[in-house]
Amino acid sequence: MTGALQPLSADQRECFAALGFVRLKAALAGEEVAEVQQEADRLWHEDFGRDPSPIEQIMQGGFVERSARLFELVDHPRIYGAVHSLLGDDVVFCGSEGNRGVAGLPVAHHWHADRRGAHELGLVRIKVMIYLSPMTEANGALRVIPGSHRAPLHLDLLAFNDRQTVDEPRYFGMRGNELPAHIIETTPGDVLLFNQNLYHAVYFTEEPARRYIALKYSEWPESEGQRALLGDRAAEVFSPAERALACERPLVQRMVHLILEAGAPD
Repeated sequence: MTGALQPLSADQRECFAALGFVRLKAALAGEEVAEVQQEADRLWHEDFGRDPSPIEQIMQGGFVERSARLFELVDHPRIYGAVHSLLGDDVVFCGSEGNRGVAGLPVAHHWHADRRGAHELGLVRIKVMIYLSPMTEANGALRVIPGSHRAPLHLDLLAFNDRQTVDEPRYFGMRGNELPAHIIETTPGDVLLFNQNLYHAVYFTEEPARRYIALKYSEWPESEGQRALLGDRAAEVFSPAERALACERPLVQRMVHLILEAGAPD
């Protein structure tokens, strides 16, 4: 999709900086949503060999890179415009995911940060969530702890990560769904951006309806150590998919090739 970039407002930028997330309501138009839903479902059907049931879980990396239509999301004016507002000109594309269901069924996806620890806090990485089903508190909308992408709160919560595999973990003596948090309910077409240092979780009382595409971006790594952070758990950065390498759209070219020219860390 082409068009003028649609940047975030000053209020939205300040919200992301302070709280670690921002929701863009109706960022994708109705026709776009239908096309993305149909194409994502086609890929999931291909992977399962059939239509998967709502409770079957699958997570694939390199998801949008498998489809010309879905790859248009990477530099979509509304999505990239928001990312550019937060990360500047030298944005790095860090790959994508396609997810159905909830990891850890039938329990939950317990509290954690995708990137955690003091050494991770110096590099801003953003996950863009494009939900393809309506998400409510009951069926698994994302919960976040606002401000937990920054020290000292981020560091105070590091022990949460060790409890992801526990059946019924406690957090300050509370169950995960009792922990004070903000629940981000969305409808298809909404787009959610969150800092990957932010603590988040999923709990539900009804059958989970999660179907979403995630796009990942990073600010420019200023040092070899920061490039190493990008390469850790994001191999797509230095080994991008063929569709990303071959794409001739200028924004994609810049996001993919600048980091390759800088080189992988030794």
